[in-house]
Amino acid sequence: MLLRNADIAMYVAKELKAGAVVFQPDEHITAPARLSVLGDLRRALDITGELFLNYQPKYTLDGERIEGLEALLRWQHPVQGLIPRATSSRPPRAPASSCG
Repeated sequence: MLLRNADIAMYVAKELKAGAVVFQPDEHITAPARLSVLGDLRRALDITGELFLNYQPKYTLDGERIEGLEALLRWQHPVQGLIPRATSSRPPRAPASSCG
């Protein structure tokens, strides 16, 4: 139990880009799902075909011409299907602190 809580706190610290955090009991409610996704993603990195690039053009404001493109990494999960961008690439942000 102690190691699991430490592992959860470590992932929270990584998401917040903090050096360290104190484990909060309410964090363990969503942590198993988060840890499961991380485990699946680690597996996907070793398997060919689950992660792929989509290229998306960037148009000028008037829509007249293409001025560049974005390469977007997508994940085709074998069970859950195509994982939405918000789930696979960006963890939820912590609320801004009111310090200062």
